[in-house]
Amino acid sequence: MNDLSRQYLNVPLTSEKDFQQEEAELRRWLDENVTDLGIRKQHLERLREDHAARGRQFF
Repeated sequence: MNDLSRQYLNVPLTSEKDFQQEEAELRRWLDENVTDLGIRKQHLERLREDHAARGRQFF
């Protein structure tokens, strides 16, 4: 057995079911956070428009 094959013996194996569950959790997390980021972006754009209408700049 060479060093390369020994290296891969120490890698923990993940079942297909576990992998699919982790992937689904990641997708849910991404969906929630991307939505939140989109809402925050819209809110900031409205604030900028409001400040611009009042003659202020928003950085």
